[in-house]
Amino acid sequence: TPESLRDKLALHADDPRCSSCHAKIDPWGIALESYDGVGAWRDVAKENITSILESGEEIVGPRELKRELSKRKDDFLRGLAEKMMLYALGRTLNVFDKKHLPAIEESVQADGYRFHRLVESIVLSRPFLSR
Repeated sequence: TPESLRDKLALHADDPRCSSCHAKIDPWGIALESYDGVGAWRDVAKENITSILESGEEIVGPRELKRELSKRKDDFLRGLAEKMMLYALGRTLNVFDKKHLPAIEESVQADGYRFHRLVESIVLSRPFLSR
């Protein structure tokens, strides 16, 4: 039985059906291991919060994760906007929904990447208003 999250993730890395996706997402999550399941801080050994991104960049913990994500604001916003829209609509997104995402992203970018602008843009979007 694997003891640490890293050990559990290694099981996926060994399975070819899982490894291609897990290689992309696991390093981002490892950096957040200083938080427990409800978001409370816990002290964790450095090796348990250190990971290597696909780019080869090493990140250690949430501060370095934030630094790395701040270099990729538009990529982060794209993913967050899609997930927030999915949540707001309560269903998977269709082609009609997805064509509204670029305008939502542009609105958020123009307002300095503020979270309230993302929420407002989604709530005022045609997909949300016509659900």
